[in-house]
Amino acid sequence: MEERVVVKIAIVDDEKMVLELEYDCIGKVMYAKGEAEIFQFANAEEMIEDINQGMEFDVLVTDIELSGMNGLELGKLVRRKMPGCYLVFLTSLSEFAVDSYRLEAYQYILKNEMEERLPLIMERLVEKVKKERNHFVMLGLENKKQKVYFRDILYVQKDKGRKYVTYMTKMGSFRERGMLKEAIEKLDSPMFLLADRSCIINMRYIEKMSGYTLYLEGGYELAITRARMKSVKEMLNRYWGCG
Repeated sequence: MEERVVVKIAIVDDEKMVLELEYDCIGKVMYAKGEAEIFQFANAEEMIEDINQGMEFDVLVTDIELSGMNGLELGKLVRRKMPGCYLVFLTSLSEFAVDSYRLEAYQYILKNEMEERLPLIMERLVEKVKKERNHFVMLGLENKKQKVYFRDILYVQKDKGRKYVTYMTKMGSFRERGMLKEAIEKLDSPMFLLADRSCIINMRYIEKMSGYTLYLEGGYELAITRARMKSVKEMLNRYWGCG
């Protein structure tokens, strides 16, 4: 039986009326199902204070044009502190909603489209988080296995010339005997992509793609083969909602 998942959503906006509208847009579809807790912040600094006190969030919805620290700066800080947190940016300026930004966030939403788009996007994100919380693998030594959630795995790589794969996770690395094909079968989830014949990557942690390199949270850089480039781009666009 799947555990009940309550998704923690932070919304940040320095305009009180807009903040209340965002709350209503999200709350009307989330609270009826008992699936979310929504936390409101009037500026980035308020949210950072809660994070520094140990609070964690699954989703951040923030205005870009905040006074003080802006939304993009807040998003970068949240990504460092909570790499798995999904980012949704709101803006009244269409120039921010361009493709060059879209791998850094789940979505950009123009404020004049917020009432229509935000509830749908949040429903989709809540479902993603719920699925991630109920998918895991057991990794480690035979007599000391540890539960590792799919959402906490950054990438899996086959050791060159050996029958081992290394799982790089938020809790550290785990090395197991086996082939990459077996890891792919274990990680049966659309959040993972095959970068080449020796590596699979969790798309949740990809910051950007440049040339044939994927840049992940934590400073990891992983190469994509030329043969996989087209399919990798297509999978990223689908996963991040850009396609």
